[in-house]
Amino acid sequence: KDNPYHYLCGQLKSIRQDLTVQRIYNMFTVEVYELAATMALQYGDQAEFNQSQSNLMPLYSQGLVKSQDRLYEFKAYRLLYTCLMGARDELNRELAELPLLSQGDRDRPEIRHAMKVVQAWTQGNYIRFNKLYSQAPNSGKQVMNLFRRVICESVYPKLLKPYRPTPIPVDYIKDVLFPFNAEYKQFPTGEDMWEDFVKTKQFVFVPGSSQDLDTKKCLANFSKVQEEQSHNPGFVEGALRSCGGGSPSEAQMRLREPEAEQGFQRAAEAVSGGWKSR
Repeated sequence: KDNPYHYLCGQLKSIRQDLTVQRIYNMFTVEVYELAATMALQYGDQAEFNQSQSNLMPLYSQGLVKSQDRLYEFKAYRLLYTCLMGARDELNRELAELPLLSQGDRDRPEIRHAMKVVQAWTQGNYIRFNKLYSQAPNSGKQVMNLFRRVICESVYPKLLKPYRPTPIPVDYIKDVLFPFNAEYKQFPTGEDMWEDFVKTKQFVFVPGSSQDLDTKKCLANFSKVQEEQSHNPGFVEGALRSCGGGSPSEAQMRLREPEAEQGFQRAAEAVSGGWKSR
């Protein structure tokens, strides 16, 4: 009663298991997976969302599409998810399929938005990334929120390094990393991501100030924390769960700065065509 999501999630898992055992793959199966994925997004359950959306794609490819709107909604989620996950092989496969779509389908708002996010992220344009977050259609914000912590781990040192050793206001970090923190807290999980981030980063303020960060010491603390976490089996296992599976080495790679490969960037830009200017 206090947390209906876990109860409903368990019921949907039982239904999906029955459908799999009985080899039932029809429109009802699609509806079950779409509902499970949508609920998982609302409650920030990354593992459940990943499992559900991964199973949806083969069903869609078999022609089990009840709604074109839902089909392209989940295609957009897939683009966002594989991009932010750092799953370049999977993302390249998704990008390779886009030219096969009609111009009208490529121009759908959710697909255009997802491609712009892919471009912003691979180019390291975090300001544009945040702007696109605010414009995300459907449940795109929730997909991007699944990776908010990993994203911040990547961007935080980039904000400090250009100013070292000059102090910078802590509000600058908050405004760039968490511009929509109040909105995050309105989601069913009710998390205050900024407060959680502050607790783990061991901010160091310049003497006599409660607002200006000592960039040199903050970077030193960040490096120390990262080093400790990389050798902490519990932390790596937690990263694995939050990233939806994989090996420990993959989890550690996902916590590092995402490096866009040249071929990957060319693929994204070629597929997107003139969408950048729209």
